[in-house]
Amino acid sequence: MSSVFGDFIGNVINQIKQGIPSQITVLQDFGQLEQFDPATGPKITLPCVLVDLKEFTWEDLSNNIQIGHGFLQVRIGIDPEVGTVAQYYELQQQVHQSLQGSSVGASSGLHRRSNNTEGRNNKYSVTVVRYEFTIRDTVTKKTSINVPSPVPVVNKM
Repeated sequence: MSSVFGDFIGNVINQIKQGIPSQITVLQDFGQLEQFDPATGPKITLPCVLVDLKEFTWEDLSNNIQIGHGFLQVRIGIDPEVGTVAQYYELQQQVHQSLQGSSVGASSGLHRRSNNTEGRNNKYSVTVVRYEFTIRDTVTKKTSINVPSPVPVVNKM
């Protein structure tokens, strides 16, 4: 079975992976950067790129099709003590170049709308970039079945 969000996230992850160095982890964001051990740090290898979908609203179209408007949220986590500032910004730029303006699956083009740094209680840095887009969901589309009309039978008496 097809899933509009599952297919979209899988395609976005593959698209980002093609545009950045292969040793960088790219996954769906399930709070990996919040799973933190004070002695060893995050339970995910840094740097990393985590993606998720946020704030979707839906409109009904004809034939039980819907169009959703929302955001792809990209979180880029780094350890500032590993690598340089230039490498960090280069990673941000590579992710942005992989996504900006691209249409993924049944979506419109992705367009960056905000860029912020999360406030954190540790040495790690996380930049949050949000891309606005629309996506078309046809999974529940009604299919028409043409049933031929019966041929009338005429009784002759």
